[in-house]
Amino acid sequence: MLLLVLVLPIGVGYLLRLTRIFNDKETDVLRKFVIRVCVPFLVFKNLYKTETSVLDQLLPSIFAFVLLCILYTGAAYLLSQVVSHVKPHRDTYAFAVSMGNYMFLGWGVVHSFYGEAAFTRAVFFTIFFWPVFLLGGFWLAHRQGSKDGKRSFLSLIISNGGVALAAALLGIVMNRFHIPIPGIISDLVDKFAVFTIPMILMVIGLNFALIMPKANFKIIAAATFTRLIGGFALGFATLVITRFLFSPDLLTGRVILMESIMPTAALTVFFVDHSEMDKELLAGIITFSTLISLATIPLWYVVIEKFFPAL
Repeated sequence: MLLLVLVLPIGVGYLLRLTRIFNDKETDVLRKFVIRVCVPFLVFKNLYKTETSVLDQLLPSIFAFVLLCILYTGAAYLLSQVVSHVKPHRDTYAFAVSMGNYMFLGWGVVHSFYGEAAFTRAVFFTIFFWPVFLLGGFWLAHRQGSKDGKRSFLSLIISNGGVALAAALLGIVMNRFHIPIPGIISDLVDKFAVFTIPMILMVIGLNFALIMPKANFKIIAAATFTRLIGGFALGFATLVITRFLFSPDLLTGRVILMESIMPTAALTVFFVDHSEMDKELLAGIITFSTLISLATIPLWYVVIEKFFPAL
């Protein structure tokens, strides 16, 4: 049943792609609408209504996210040097492994498996997603020999993550100081927030590309294995270090582990303009890793619940 909650919206998105109800340009507009409109409403609602006692999980969650991204980026760079001697393939593997779908699929998984309380921690975990995503990506692009970018780093952060970050900070401040909002505004926020998770999952389906280059399947499989299986080791290391420095609660620990085994983020295509990635190969990795994750995520959920009940 939990798996169906994830699969059905993704399946609807893929069906819309097959029937060409949305073309590529319309899909891009819809993705921007979800990121820049729906997500801020959902983030604000969740952080405004959460118990103030949960706010002590903000710092350990942020630390865990930054540390996990550093570990993934370092591992991706090192492993890419031995995976392939063809530079576009090497670049594609490195970016595909380093960029996880923490904010969109990750949110959907955490919300579906653990509920609103865990979703709050997932929002904490990804609150600085865009700055860290861009910093890690541009560092990797520089190490791999990047192309010149055309837009400033700050403008990219503001245009893609500024509204959501502002909504998060506003929700935390208004929650902390018990600032009320009018009922009509609260209703508006609720109406936008309620369909955000299904919309996020549907957009993932809209970006599926099931026709993959067979000649490059070894790289696709290697990147998928690294993220979906090897990623758990990085997640566990992140949790151990975080627990040494902070006091994450049980639910935060589970969120960290679940987020660590997310597939490659569709947003990785952003760095195609700043590297020598093979776009077709990247699309294959994004699709294949996402499809396989629909089987591995429930399995990791069982492993976490059975073997790490107290973390």
